[in-house]
Amino acid sequence: MKHHAAALRAAGLTQLNVSLDTLRPERFARIALRPNLPEVLAGIDAALSAGFAPLRLNVVVMEGVNGDELLDFVAFVRHRPINVRFIEYMPFESNRWNTGSFLPFATMKSRILERHALIPLPVSPSAVAREYRIDGWQGTVGFIASMSEHFCDTCNRLRLRADGSVKSCLFHPSEVNLRGALRSGVADETLEAMIRSAVRSKPAGHAPMAELVGTDNRTMIEIGG
Repeated sequence: MKHHAAALRAAGLTQLNVSLDTLRPERFARIALRPNLPEVLAGIDAALSAGFAPLRLNVVVMEGVNGDELLDFVAFVRHRPINVRFIEYMPFESNRWNTGSFLPFATMKSRILERHALIPLPVSPSAVAREYRIDGWQGTVGFIASMSEHFCDTCNRLRLRADGSVKSCLFHPSEVNLRGALRSGVADETLEAMIRSAVRSKPAGHAPMAELVGTDNRTMIEIGG
């Protein structure tokens, strides 16, 4: 990122999401299996300098792994135009999800409130994150409570995988693959019907966490995110 941020911005890219689950070098090396935290932080600074502001910083919070870094991340965005978003640990195949590692939104928020006053920010009805600001802070704080206080009834998102499959819900195995149809040159109306079919398959809500653990679904890496 450090060497490409300016070129990406010049090419027309307007928004960046960066995933970073720790600010501690030894912990980063353990999670990412490589000691490259300085490069990641340099890349974030380069992205901000290139005009990617506000930049979104996604943090999957796990008790016993990085749950003790909430305030560190809040401090990190004090002088940076970054929206740090704390994401509840979601159960996917092969990610070792367990109830002991799950840290709900309410607990995360209460830990931050011990030190800082969180002022709610207005968001769109379909927003996935609850957003807050802190007086004097350049950055903002968000929470994605997809497990403890899900937002399925207002979710309007679709995900397009690299293989051309449209996935209407992260936790729903159903997919509609567009690649074959595109390569065969079908009419736009046919593609529209396929996409509408994917939208119609969007469930009203996902299953409870305990059931999701055993769902035959793709891993998050396979889905893309």
